Amino acid sequence: MAKLLGAEKRRTIDGNIQPAFNPFTYGSPILDPQRFVGRKREIEQIFMRLRNPEFENSSIVGEMGSGKTSLLNYIGHPDVARAYGLDPEKFLFVYLGLELVTSGSTPTKLYQLMLRRVSAKVKDEALRGELQRVSQAKTIDTYDLDELFDSIEAARLHIVLLIDDFENIGTNPNFGPDFYYGLRSLAIHHDLALVTASRQELAEISPFDAIRSSPFFNIFASIRLQPFSCEDIEALLKVYMSESHFDFDAYDVAATIGIAGLLPFFTQMAFHFLHDTYTTELSGLRRGARPRTPRGARGAPQPLSLTRGPGIGLLEERFAEAASPQIDSYWQHSSHNEKVALTLLTLLAHHQQYEYAEKEYWPHGKLESWFVNAGVVLRGLASRGLVLRHDLSYALASTTLQQWITKELARPMDGMTLGENLLGLEQLLAVSLPQPTADQAIQWLRTTNTRYRLLFTGWLSDHRTAPSVLNLLHETSIPFQQFQGRHAAPGRRNAEHLLALNRLASGAERRQAGPTAPSQTVSMEGTISIMFTDLESSTELLSSLGDVGAQNLLRTHHQMIRQQVDSYGGLEVKSMGDGFMLVFFSARRAVECAIAIQRSFQQHNAAHPENQLSVRIGINVGEAIKEQEDFFGTAVVVAARVAAQAKGGQILVSELFRGVVGRAGDFDYTDLGYYQLKGLSEEQRIFEVQWAPPITD
Repeated sequence: MAKLLGAEKRRTIDGNIQPAFNPFTYGSPILDPQRFVGRKREIEQIFMRLRNPEFENSSIVGEMGSGKTSLLNYIGHPDVARAYGLDPEKFLFVYLGLELVTSGSTPTKLYQLMLRRVSAKVKDEALRGELQRVSQAKTIDTYDLDELFDSIEAARLHIVLLIDDFENIGTNPNFGPDFYYGLRSLAIHHDLALVTASRQELAEISPFDAIRSSPFFNIFASIRLQPFSCEDIEALLKVYMSESHFDFDAYDVAATIGIAGLLPFFTQMAFHFLHDTYTTELSGLRRGARPRTPRGARGAPQPLSLTRGPGIGLLEERFAEAASPQIDSYWQHSSHNEKVALTLLTLLAHHQQYEYAEKEYWPHGKLESWFVNAGVVLRGLASRGLVLRHDLSYALASTTLQQWITKELARPMDGMTLGENLLGLEQLLAVSLPQPTADQAIQWLRTTNTRYRLLFTGWLSDHRTAPSVLNLLHETSIPFQQFQGRHAAPGRRNAEHLLALNRLASGAERRQAGPTAPSQTVSMEGTISIMFTDLESSTELLSSLGDVGAQNLLRTHHQMIRQQVDSYGGLEVKSMGDGFMLVFFSARRAVECAIAIQRSFQQHNAAHPENQLSVRIGINVGEAIKEQEDFFGTAVVVAARVAAQAKGGQILVSELFRGVVGRAGDFDYTDLGYYQLKGLSEEQRIFEVQWAPPITD
């Protein structure tokens, strides 16, 4: 509970409490490493790659507000580099913030900035003079830089470029394929490592096909920043509140997290406003009275709790106003399917029965009765921090996000566009749905005048879910024209939210921590696709490399597979040293992911002929039993046995899986015939997925 710490020492002459210093900041990156919390796993991974003999590159990917800039500054601090085994006198970390890059910027201007920043770090006068001379040239190409980095290496220096806002050059047409080939050459052949930060994966940023296919992107390990965990929040409060005059009430902390969500930028902002509200309450400034610190039976200060008074409303208002521009940016950067998924969760939050529900999290199986792609899309939204994920269930990340989406969906069309395209939208519904359902959908569409008619039409045009979506729209207690932003009381709702935080850790964190609750056996709704991967001849390969080399290669293998699994919405059930067990809730997504995995290893092998990695994959589909974080059943056994029949580079699938997927997505198969698989009484027919021709330069 909240306590006023040392209040007697902080009173002014008139008896009021001095305004407390607010330790929570937002809007600017964290520059003091003592105030940086979290991201230990990501930091270890980046420095591990920098310590490797190959001096490897990393790409930090995270939503706006996930702390990318703060992380880059933390990595670049000399004390941090030294703590992770890199001498800051020899390893020069150079930060390049590209927020000022415009459409008129060119590679030469970027190189000029880079060389000026590097020269500021160099102590050798001759080398510094050479850097400054080249930086003043009217044109700079990779040949100039190649000679310059020869001089840098001769001085036994290593350069780490921390490139923030990489989108600003990724979308700039002045930075063509030659720029990326040149930068890749510098990173490969010299003591230059790149650590980039961006909202999207690097290869997805550029709209130009010639750049998206560049081998430049193959030299990076992608590191995606997840929202804060419960442990991160606790560490943040421990560090920052040590500078304050009081402690927060536990229920107020829960309410604040519920209002703000778990993205670092939002948590900093919300706790900043919470601290201000506490200071106002304690000083009596809002009431113009002396501070309220009545004594209890033993003379202790009476705890302050905003959730038991009007103060929480002030916090909600201030946070919503400050966070609105960022939420708008999240919405604008969301795909059509992501907007549909967010809309679905918003509707459920307003459903007349919602406030009586025992849980806020909706299982993906239930959500897919309204939106067939819900599971895959919501997994991506969870990685962005816009929804919360607990096992296979999802909820909106914050009440503020819920209220913002509510208001956004209710925004009316202006008079000029009110009837525009309505006929075309009605025709789309008429040809997509059975007549009775189409008539209901068209009738509903005519009753709403929001600018999101097109979004709802696209959603309703799916005949598989249209009836359930229409029922939800009709049963929503607040029509779109009259949305008032009603939500559950923060005291109750967010206290439950805080208790759930310990269950919000990522799958990797859960594996490290081990089970935290008694085992429960739950039958999965519908079918799932089970995939097993295995590194071929791993024992011979890894033993030939030695302990360090083997560990590095295994780490590369793990990163490559996990990157594709995340991209295709899969769930990592467990890692088995040199292989994985994975689960997908779409058979099509499973085979697409398998193909992406094999192509990524094909590209790796072309770039690293000395360290060839060959992966075999087997997939089956069926019912499975989930116990804690694992899956069991005959479907799992068949998947494992099919994988055991594969050779490196092969994707084998069961007959049942091939029947479910069919030829959707132009997948071609070769019938390998029947196999007697270990532990199974009946022979199983196996097919090979023909996934790609060899890569040619």
